[in-house]
Amino acid sequence: MTLQDKLYKSSEVCDILGVSLRTLYRYIEDRKMGSVQLSSGRHRFTKDQIEGFLQLGPDKQEKVVVPESIAEIPVAEIVSETSVSHELHEPNETYEPLIQEKPVETFSMMGLGEEEEVKEEVIEKVPSFKPLYFRCPFDDLRVIAKLVKRAGENASADYAFTGPAGLSLFYPIKAFDKLHFYVSPDQMDFWKLRLQLEDAGTDSANVVIIKADTVEVFDMAGERGGLKHVSVDRLKEDLRQMNMDDELKEFESKGY
Repeated sequence: MTLQDKLYKSSEVCDILGVSLRTLYRYIEDRKMGSVQLSSGRHRFTKDQIEGFLQLGPDKQEKVVVPESIAEIPVAEIVSETSVSHELHEPNETYEPLIQEKPVETFSMMGLGEEEEVKEEVIEKVPSFKPLYFRCPFDDLRVIAKLVKRAGENASADYAFTGPAGLSLFYPIKAFDKLHFYVSPDQMDFWKLRLQLEDAGTDSANVVIIKADTVEVFDMAGERGGLKHVSVDRLKEDLRQMNMDDELKEFESKGY
């Protein structure tokens, strides 16, 4: 196997080693495998660390020395407020093909980006579901979803859709009026600025944000149609928390 000289995500290393995410973290805790830990808490792995582990194996691997301080990993530069304002205040020119004049009976966000499916991991512990309600100036949820995708890519900001939005990435469902997604707690101000969000009540809100309490929400996320969504198990748990029992039963009946 030929590895590229880059930083690998936890899910990529699991595929290379043929182990679960839980086993990989145990290797790190036992210092059988080295890693680069980012300021956000996520682990990344170098080519040398992976190859060294493959050569020795988990049983013979000597304990590695983990450096106390890691040089900051550069990320994509966040766009200026000026460009954000310009982009958000001209929705018709950029997103007009996505906006529908008449409501539809079914709703799906499939196909908004490039098709790419990612292997999903099973999450064992799900935190309490604490949604925060906001109002975005754009009414079309497809437009907002595209803005979330673009913001995440341009600023390397984590997000993962859940609830009806996440469900609609698997197959078309009945129309809904709120977009639910997870973000990192330390990036809340970024998302509020980028999407021009204002605090709102449950009835008037069209954006619902949940602060992720663990980086596993994003490490275990999948991707469909170019948009990221939470793992299947977390999506099921969130549907239960939202009292969407009928939607959950249909989801499970389709083999998920």
